[in-house]
Amino acid sequence: MAEELADRLRDADVGVETEHRHIDRPILSGAAGGLLTDHELAVLRLFARGRGQAEIAEALRISPETAGCLLHRARVVLRARTLAHAVALGGENGLLERPRG
Repeated sequence: MAEELADRLRDADVGVETEHRHIDRPILSGAAGGLLTDHELAVLRLFARGRGQAEIAEALRISPETAGCLLHRARVVLRARTLAHAVALGGENGLLERPRG
């Protein structure tokens, strides 16, 4: 997207340079590169199993607002467009498996 915009600006004779500061970082590795907290993983796992925000809050003994914030952060960290997309990414990368122990 950035390159497309830069190309259009260059075509309009606007001087522009692009820099991709995170280009070398992996999209996901392990538990989202260690970026998802245990709480974020827990809410994402419950959401993936069909629980709503209020049910997640009750199960984890947190407020519904906190559950919503954790779901939002998990979506952002996974670079997902929607929560359903976050679940799909989590499943593809083994994040939704129940922890052993």
